[in-house]
Amino acid sequence: MCVGIVADVTSGNTGAPNRGRQIIVAEDDEDIRLFVSIILAKEGYRIESFDNATSALEAAATAEPDLYLLDVRMPGVTGIDLCRRLRADPRFEHSPILMMSAETSQQNIEAAMAAGADDYLPKPFSRAELLDRVKALLEAR
Repeated sequence: MCVGIVADVTSGNTGAPNRGRQIIVAEDDEDIRLFVSIILAKEGYRIESFDNATSALEAAATAEPDLYLLDVRMPGVTGIDLCRRLRADPRFEHSPILMMSAETSQQNIEAAMAAGADDYLPKPFSRAELLDRVKALLEAR
């Protein structure tokens, strides 16, 4: 299990409205996990990051995050499996879930959406794309 809590990484944070909003990131690729976590933390989000879906699910039970950002393909329990499990639990059935993957086939997108994802972010993505999707999902809830 890899847990990385990323807190205020900038002193002149422009994301004050996001302060206190928590996001769980489940991504097995360390570079992408760090990239996403730093971008979101700089905007004021509290981040808990995991390299596997099982650890993210365990953390969700006590953290009650505002949003989940899940990689579709992870060893063992996939992001799609995690999405299904979250949607099956009444505590998380309305939590925003943003799936991300380099797999951009219509079949993969449909599988993620059928599992209960709210949005699908194809890799590679820009900082602006990530922030726009996260903001839109949080505002919609």
